[in-house]
Amino acid sequence: MTKTRRLLALVVGLVVLIGITACGNSTPNQAKLTWVAVADWTVDLGGLHVYLDGALTRFDPNNLYGGASGLSFSHAPVCFNQDADQRVLGALEHLPNYHITGHSNLDHSYDTATMAKITNAPIIGSPSTCFQAIAQGIPASRCKVVLGGETIDLGNGVKVRIVRWNHSGSSANPDLHNPLELRQPPTPDAATGCYRPGVLEDFPNGGGGRGLLFTAGDSGHQFSWFFCDTGSDFDFEQPVVVDNVSYGSPRDNLIAAMSDAGLTSVDLWIGLSSLPFAQKVVPILKPKAFIPNHLGSFYTDFFRGLQTLYTDTAVQSYLASQGVRLLVPTQYMDAWTLDSTGTVSTPNVAVKQKLGFF
Repeated sequence: MTKTRRLLALVVGLVVLIGITACGNSTPNQAKLTWVAVADWTVDLGGLHVYLDGALTRFDPNNLYGGASGLSFSHAPVCFNQDADQRVLGALEHLPNYHITGHSNLDHSYDTATMAKITNAPIIGSPSTCFQAIAQGIPASRCKVVLGGETIDLGNGVKVRIVRWNHSGSSANPDLHNPLELRQPPTPDAATGCYRPGVLEDFPNGGGGRGLLFTAGDSGHQFSWFFCDTGSDFDFEQPVVVDNVSYGSPRDNLIAAMSDAGLTSVDLWIGLSSLPFAQKVVPILKPKAFIPNHLGSFYTDFFRGLQTLYTDTAVQSYLASQGVRLLVPTQYMDAWTLDSTGTVSTPNVAVKQKLGFF
C-alpha cells in the first residue's frame, strides 16, 4: 500500500469512527418543540419523543353549561375525534414514546388515552388522567400517577421534574379553579360509549395541575425549559389542598424544583399569558425566552388552524422590561429548536403540508 493510500485509509477510518461515535451519542443536545394546537405540544430529543397534553377533539359550546365558565356540565356525551388523533400522529416525524398531561380537563386530556392506544406509549399524569385512561381500556400499569415533587428520568439525559400547580381562575370560578380529582374511572355512556366532558363530570382538572421542568443535554450543552398549561396568580403562594392533603404552594414547589435541578434560570418558559401570573413566575424562572401557551379555541375544528393571533401587549411589555424574548406562534404546528445557545424558530413545512397548514 502506498503512503497516499495508507493516508486515505486512515482518513476514511477516522470519518467512520466519528460517525459511529456521533450516532451512538445517547444524550441529545437540542430539542425540537412543536406547538400542535391550544395546549398540545410535541418534544423531540434524539430518540426521545414526548406528547404533552392531548386534546384534539372539539366541543359544541351549546352542549356545555353551568358554573361561572359554562363548562361544569354537558347535555350529551362527546365521542373522541379519533380521525384527528390519527391524522396528527401520522403527520408527526416521530410517534411519541411518552404522553404527559399537565392537567385533566376536556381541553387537555380528552384524547390522551386515544392517542396512547395508537402509540402504545405510557402516560404520565394526575390520578384523574389515569382514571380517564383506565376507563378507556389502558392498563393501570401504563399510566404513572404523579402528585408533585417527582423527578422522572425519561432517558437520553432528559429529566422532568413534576411541579404541583394550580388551575387558572380564582374562587369566583370554583368549578374550574378548585383542585378536584376523580376517585375512580368514569363510566361511559351506555348508548354511545362516550364520556361527559364537563369539569364537574368526567374531566375535572386533576387536583389542580402539574408544571413540567425539563432538563437535557450533556455536561457541556445543558439546557432547560418549563412547561405549564394553566396557572393562577390568585393563590400562587397558597398550598394546593386535595382531600385535606397539602401538596405545597405552586411558588414553593417551583422554587424547590429549580433548586433540585441546580438551575437559577431556564432557557425557555412555555406558559399561560397573563400579566399578574407572569409577574409571579418570571422572577423565579428568569427565562431567556417565553412562548405563550393555550392559544386558539377548543370549540373550533383543529384543521381550520389558528383563527386569532396573539395580542397580549401587557405581557409583551412586561417581558421586554425583564429582558425576556417573546416568541409568538402564528399557526398550528409551528416549531422551535432549543439548545444551550437559545431558542430559534424552525421550519416545519412537511408536517404542516400533511395537515393543510401552509
